[in-house]
Order: sequence, then C-alpha cells, then structure tokens
Amino acid sequence: MSTRPLIFLAAFLSACSGSFTPKPVTPVQVAAEPLSPMVLEETAFAPSLKQLLVDGTPSGTRQHLLAGVVHHQILRAGKYFQAGHDEAGLAALSGGLLLARSGELRAAMFVGTKATLLAAASAGARAGDEGGAEAYFQLVRAQLSPAERAETDQHLSALYAWQTNTRPPGSMQEAAAAQRCAAKRAVIERTPQTVAAAHRATSLWVNRALQEGRKEAPPTSFFEEDERNEFRRATAMGAPNMVALYLRDGDAAAAASALEAAPLALISNEQLVERLSDASDGDTEAWAEMFGYFSAPSTSSADGIEPAVARAAAWGAALELYRTDPLEISAAVPISTLLVAHGLADAAPLVLQEALGDEPDPRELAWALRLLFQALVAAEQQHDVQLARQVYTNSLEVLATAASPDYQGKVGPSPGEFSYLMGSMETRAGALEAARKHLQRAAEEEPTADVYGSLAAIERQADRPERALEALSQLIALARAQGQLVAEAESQLLVHDIQTERGQGAAATAALAAALKASMALRSQAKNGTQTAAAERVLANALERYGQPEGANRAARRAAEAARNNTRQLSSTLLEASRRALVQSDLSEGRATLRRALEFDLEPQDLLYVALWARLLQERLGAPSDGGVEEAFSRIERDGSWVSLLRDWGRGQLSNAALLSKAKSEVERVEAQFYVAVRDHLTVPTPQTTAALTAVAKSRAIELIEVQIARALLAGPRQPISLPPGVSVP
Repeated sequence: MSTRPLIFLAAFLSACSGSFTPKPVTPVQVAAEPLSPMVLEETAFAPSLKQLLVDGTPSGTRQHLLAGVVHHQILRAGKYFQAGHDEAGLAALSGGLLLARSGELRAAMFVGTKATLLAAASAGARAGDEGGAEAYFQLVRAQLSPAERAETDQHLSALYAWQTNTRPPGSMQEAAAAQRCAAKRAVIERTPQTVAAAHRATSLWVNRALQEGRKEAPPTSFFEEDERNEFRRATAMGAPNMVALYLRDGDAAAAASALEAAPLALISNEQLVERLSDASDGDTEAWAEMFGYFSAPSTSSADGIEPAVARAAAWGAALELYRTDPLEISAAVPISTLLVAHGLADAAPLVLQEALGDEPDPRELAWALRLLFQALVAAEQQHDVQLARQVYTNSLEVLATAASPDYQGKVGPSPGEFSYLMGSMETRAGALEAARKHLQRAAEEEPTADVYGSLAAIERQADRPERALEALSQLIALARAQGQLVAEAESQLLVHDIQTERGQGAAATAALAAALKASMALRSQAKNGTQTAAAERVLANALERYGQPEGANRAARRAAEAARNNTRQLSSTLLEASRRALVQSDLSEGRATLRRALEFDLEPQDLLYVALWARLLQERLGAPSDGGVEEAFSRIERDGSWVSLLRDWGRGQLSNAALLSKAKSEVERVEAQFYVAVRDHLTVPTPQTTAALTAVAKSRAIELIEVQIARALLAGPRQPISLPPGVSVP
C-alpha cells in the first residue's frame, strides 16, 4: 500500500502547527461582480439543468441560471459529505463544477459552501490528490477575507512544501507531477488562469521529454526506470492530455490550436487535429469518437491521463455530442450516463424522454430503464430520498411508455419494480403514506410477496389491522402458488402478531402453527446454506413466540453457521438473535451473538447494534464487560456518520441531549429517542420512558428493528403456547 496520502496529510498537519513558512499563494480568479443565483426548488432543478445542457450560448440569462444550478448542486454535495459519503460528495461536487466553463465561475455560486469545499479538500488530501486538494482550498480561500485566510494559506503552503520535497528537481518526474496537478486543478477550479497554467505545465512536460530524448541504454536504477516511463507517457500521451484540458469545456477548436503549436506539434497526430476540427464544426461522429476515447478505461490510467481529467474531457465531449442533436438517442445516451455518475441524475429522465420519442426502439427503451433504475438504486445507497423522488417523478413518462401494450412485459426493469423500489425507499424514510401509494401501484402493476409484505407492515402501523390481514392473505396465497415457504412462514408470523394484538387467540395460534409447519418443511427441503439459514432463522422466530427460548437460540446458532458466507442472511440472523436476547434479558446469548458477529466480521453498521444491545443488557443486569462490546466499538470508524454517533453514545462519549440534537432525519430521531428512553426503561421503567417507547412503537420508522423491540418491551413477557402435537424442537 502506498504511504503517499499519509505523507501528504502529515505535511498538512505540520503546516497547521506552523512548521512551514507560508509562501505566496496563487489566488483563484473567481469573478465577484454582483450576481444573485436563482434559488431553485427541487422540482425546478432538473428542468433548469436540462436547459443549460441543451444550450451553451453565453448570455446573462444563462449565467444567472448557471449560478443557481451550480450552487444547488454544491449544497447537494454537502449533504453527502455530512452523511459520511465522501465519494458521492466528490462526484456530485465535480458534477456541479463541470457545468461552469472557463470564465463562468462566480463568487455567488459558493455562498455558504465553505464546509463542503473543505470536506472535498480533505478527501483529496487523504487520497494524495494534489491538484484536487489545491483547487478546493483555493475555492475556499476566494470566499474569505484577507484576515481569514491564514489557516487556508497554511494548508496550501504545506501542499507546496510537500510537492517541493517529493519531486526530483529537473527530472521528467517533476514535470509530469506538475502537469498532473495543474490539469486536475484546472478541471475543478475552471478559470482562464488555471487553464493557462495547465497548458504551460503540459507544454513544459512535453518539451522536457523532447529535450531528454530517447535513451537506448537499459536503466540502472528505479529512478532511471521512472524517468523512462514518464518520457514514454509524455511522448505518447502529451497530445491527448492537452486535448483533454480543452475538451473539458467542449472547445475542440482550442484543442486543435494547442496541438498545432510548439512543442505539441512535434508529437501530435494529424488525424487527431482533423477530427478535432470536425468536432468544432459540429460533427456528431467526431464528438462520439472523442467521448469514446476519453471515457475508455485504458485512457484514464497511470500510463495515460489522470482519471479526473479524462472524466472531465469525456463530460465535455458528451455534452457537445448531445447538443448536436438532443432528439437523437445515441447523442443523449453518453450525457445521461454521466449525469447519473455525477449526482445529477434527476435530469437524466428528461434528457432520455425527449430523445426516446413516442415510439422508441425496445432496446433503447430497455437501456433507458436500466439507467434510471440504477439512478434510483444509487440514490438509495446514499439515503437521498429527495433525489430519488425527483428521478422517479421525472421518469413517469418513460415508465408510462414502458407500461403501454406495445412494450409491457418486453422491457425492464418494469414499472412495477420502480414503484416497489420507491415504496421501499419512502418506507425507510418514514414517509408511510407516500410509500403506501407506491406499493399499491406496484401491487396493481406487478404483485409480489415483497410488495404485499410491505403494504401489510404499513397498514398495521397505521392501525388498520383488517387491511394488513388482507394484504397478508394475498401474500400467503401468492407464496403458496410460487412455493415460497420463507415468505409464507414470515407472513404467518405477522398474522399471529396482529391477531394477538386484536385478541383473536384462536386465529393467532393457527397462524403460528402454519408458520412452524412451513419453517419445518423448508428446513427438511433445504439444499444449500442460504436455504438452511432462512429456514432456521424463521424457525427461531416461531419458537420464540411459542415460549421456547432454548430451541430458538439453537436454531439461531445453526442459522448463523449456515449463513456465514451470505452477508445479508448473516446480518438478519444475528440481529434477530441479538434482539431476542435483549428482550428476554438473556445476557449469555447476547454475548454469544456478539462473539459470533465479531468472528464472522459482521458489517460495521450491523455490528454496532449487536454491540449496543449487549451493552444495554450488561447495564440492565449490572454485569461487568467481557471486552466484546469494546472490541466491536473499536471496529467502527469515527467519521461523523450516524453509526459512529451511536457508537459514541454507547461508549458514554455523547450525551442523550447531544444524540437527539444530531439526528437529521425522521428515522434517526426515532432511533435516538429509543436509545435515550430504553436505557432507563430497562433499569427502572417510568411513565416517561413508557411514553417515549410507545411513541417509538407507533412511529413511522417501521423499518427500524428498534420499533419491534419497543413493541415487545411494552407488551411484556409472552404467554407460552403449547407446541402442536407431534412436534419436537430440534
């Protein structure tokens, strides 16, 4: 593993302590003339962005709109950084900045974005990205008064000192590093000054290679080998690197001019210059070739062009390709792909919808559906339900086309899959009414066990047990028809719980017996570890309801062993076992589950909860720690994410009030409320803790396992139910 990022950060830290003498810093030239960016609502962002994509003609109106769109996107990136999603934050931030060409940056775009830019600079520093870190620090610096710039100047001086100390003077490596850094800065901090600096750095790099000349003698040291590699890269890739610098703005004419001047004229390809000339005349095929070249993995590599620079060139080529014919799907596909990759996914449906037309080719429609579904999945991974809502809403016309008789069942993902995914996301966000509408639509378009299960959970939480039971009835019928024993068993367990809450003892007992029967049947039919784990996990939940804790624990242990190679099953199994131990005050099983979670290297976000519940059990019973909780907590990074905040609370490093104040979403607020209340409730229940847990149990955050725990604690110990005749617990 390279130690470069660590050295880079060490230089930064040293600079902050004053060991470097700040040297003059080249300021970013961001135009500061009065300009108020348009304040865009979420619904207006994508149409405004599309307007900028279609027409790049300079005008006061464009500049005004551009400022609003870029500012909005930087704020979006900031949310990702705050949530600990640095990669998504960098992608979204670069997406916003790529919209501004040389000379279009305005100070108004960066109002209130200092924290976002500093987060991006820090992420660049950790990755050893000199050019990116410098660009973001310079953008921060441009917002500050001279009196406020001392700290930022120290960071920049540390960066320059590090560059000086790590680049062999007068070498090809020095010239190459300077070129990389200048080019990466120029694609982010896009001003005439940074572009000119990158042009000079590229020319000097190539010129030094031409002066050095080819050396035929074998290298006698690693230094000579590195020098020879940089010589080869300069002579082979100097021209594409210069072209990339200008294609970032879609300026093929400037790229061609740069290749015709010294020293690039000595190494550039005449055919490349001709194709750039064709592109500058609006040749669609030439722009498509440029996009294909700069988006190819082989182009952005250690031997080619810095990935960030290649991506910027691909963006410029894709944008100009789109502008040659926005109504042609082949011209719209590249920019649509890049919109999704750069956190601008809500505009992709509008671009594709127009290009597809009323009667698209099924293959083109299927491609568009896959990209839009991918955009929703990406939004889900970043927990950005707001972006997902806009992607979905803007995709409705494309989905309507896919649902028409000419395409129904022939293309996918289907509209029903889109509706279910949105319903699931809204459920996780606690927006149950919105989720119910999406799930009802999914049930009409493409009924599945998952759709009915989600609907049942929502109806139950809304205190509509009859509707919940109706959805479960449909689920059970579908599961039986498809032979889905796991879905059938889990549905019967939910029927049992609802009927118990309604006081329908006979119906509850019958449902529980059906669940036990299905789980036992699946257990006997299981052919692999995944099926065995599912069967044992459901069996454990059924035995828990029968008042058979020992049998439930044995089944959970068998499930964990069978699921050790299936991350999803393993997480479900261990979380269920840990929940059961907490509710039943079983410290021994809680600790054993935590040991298995550590042994099986459970994902940190799941490991946290197993450790938290073990800690609560220890506190409830006044038992000393056995070290497991501390080991689990040590595996969770302190990165400001919600998981790390809960870890800090569990360690006693964060107060109840602080935890509540740091919750940003409905789900986080419910989770914080649960932990603040349950710690006291498990020791000495009071009307206040009971009321708080009741609020959790009735909350909209039904995906939280803490909601299940709150229900169980409020319901009290289960009344044992006799096992059906002839059933022995394995």
